[in-house]
Amino acid sequence: MKPRFILDFLSVGTKKSPAGFALPLVIMAGLVITVAAAAIAMKGMNDQNQVTAQKAKNSSREAAETGIERIKATMVSSPAARYMALYNSSQWNNLLNNDGSVNSSANATLAATLTNYLTELAKQTKEFTCTGNTATAMTALQGKLVPFKNTVTQASLPIQSDLSYRLVSYEYGGTQGVLSTTPQTGTLTIEGFSSTGTTSGTRLRVQIPISSNPSQRQDLGPTIPGLWMKEQGLANGTEPAPPFSNNSLGNQRYDADVVFNDCTDTINQQYMDFVNDKTPNSPILVGDKKAYKASFPMPAVPPQPTIPSGQVFSGINGTMTLPRRNAAGVITDSPIDGVYYYRVNGDINLSGSSTLTITPGQKVVIYLNGNIVRGTNIAHSCTGVTGCTPSNFRIYGISTATDPELCLNGSDIVNGFILAPNYKAGVNGNGKFVGSLWVKSWGKISNCGSSGNQVVLEQNETWDKLPPELQPMKMSTPALQKVTSWQELEVSQAQ
Repeated sequence: MKPRFILDFLSVGTKKSPAGFALPLVIMAGLVITVAAAAIAMKGMNDQNQVTAQKAKNSSREAAETGIERIKATMVSSPAARYMALYNSSQWNNLLNNDGSVNSSANATLAATLTNYLTELAKQTKEFTCTGNTATAMTALQGKLVPFKNTVTQASLPIQSDLSYRLVSYEYGGTQGVLSTTPQTGTLTIEGFSSTGTTSGTRLRVQIPISSNPSQRQDLGPTIPGLWMKEQGLANGTEPAPPFSNNSLGNQRYDADVVFNDCTDTINQQYMDFVNDKTPNSPILVGDKKAYKASFPMPAVPPQPTIPSGQVFSGINGTMTLPRRNAAGVITDSPIDGVYYYRVNGDINLSGSSTLTITPGQKVVIYLNGNIVRGTNIAHSCTGVTGCTPSNFRIYGISTATDPELCLNGSDIVNGFILAPNYKAGVNGNGKFVGSLWVKSWGKISNCGSSGNQVVLEQNETWDKLPPELQPMKMSTPALQKVTSWQELEVSQAQ
């Protein structure tokens, strides 16, 4: 073969032509685009995952915040629940039975402090006010702890379908079960969960300042209630159905604040509005006096001191002046801390002109284990006597009989203070009582009432005139303040 031919043949494959580079360029460009698209897709997926994760994290944080609000609301839902803030959460389940009663097999010291608090708290409830039975009141009070236990002992508490929370821990900074007079702190840790796209959890720890609500007098206004009754209202029998009228209340008027415990649940708001109405020419309550309901009890009768035997009577059936004096005018009865105490084991039953007279300016207390019978005249007037107040003369009704009675009689003005939680009471004739009558019911005694349009009760004394044991007090209770010091924790932290 000729060398020229061979050279020409080999040179065919080496000729430079633009068409020879097109295919590699296309392949290379496609590869670059594919890689770029994949990178963009992967970045998009990563961004989406981050968005989903952040959304789940935000949701779990919101769940934890909601959990804090709900646990805090549970802790302040009642005075009984507030006291649980003085114990660590590790004790909550141990201290409470499922019915809200105190678990006697729990830590003895902690169980005792909780029992003592609940017992005193029960004595301020309407159940105790109306029954006088601590066990009944305790049962009602314990029922309010059931929602607390049911909430704080759950492993997980739902908020909505994809959100939930749980109580991790609560630690009280003071001595457990002791309400300190100095501010303390409770540390609450809650974990929130979200299952929005991906499961996520967030723990939040907050501080709850805890102070003490000091013991103070119940909110009853500046003046002592003139009439305080446990059952029913001012009408004879049960309260009338509307429309009300003064005739249905006996036309009696009151220049005194009136308090209803309404243990019979017969007093509605319409009745209260009627009693408080000041538009009639002769309103039931005079001037700025008002009537209101109270769930807390009237004070208990103070313990009886040791009364000298000569000052204990089987009854009072004739004229008598207290304290007693001899012919020379010297007081022969013996006082205790400036107060003359007497006990009457039967009735005070005077008729005609017979009168029980209390010397104005002297302090006299009678423990009455009987009745004041209709027709009995009692005289105690502070008019013109310096230092004399109605509460200088006090009668404590202590009879446990069924519906003992106090029927105040006559046309005179009697200054005094009567505390008789188990007694029916009323004013007969044209008399007026200046002071306070705290009794079971009013106007429910047959033939002991007044149909005249007159003021039968007047009270303008302020609380400082009464000894502390006669002032209805709120007991000291824990006060949980606004949450402070929010801290977000890793889920692996913070037990």
